[in-house]
Amino acid sequence: NNNTQVNANANTAINANTATRITSALGLNLAAAAANGAGLTISNIAQDAIFGRVGFMPGDQLVSIGGQQIASPVDFARYVYTVQPGQRIPMVVMRNGVQ
Repeated sequence: NNNTQVNANANTAINANTATRITSALGLNLAAAAANGAGLTISNIAQDAIFGRVGFMPGDQLVSIGGQQIASPVDFARYVYTVQPGQRIPMVVMRNGVQ
């Protein structure tokens, strides 16, 4: 199936440098999560970028995306790489300790 091929390509094509380019293009700077270790923390966000326009803020923790736990910017970029324009992305976000 074509989606499986895209996912396989994303898994092999995305490395740390590519992940940085993808997150930067989205207006995000991501860092390892705080003490609870859940997901990634948004350390900086461009307010005019899509994530800023929909209400994400610095300090928010991205716990999962598309039902998949994310532990690194590479995990995040691998998922985003497979998303089609206009496709909605379910995310679990923690803000001030609340999901």
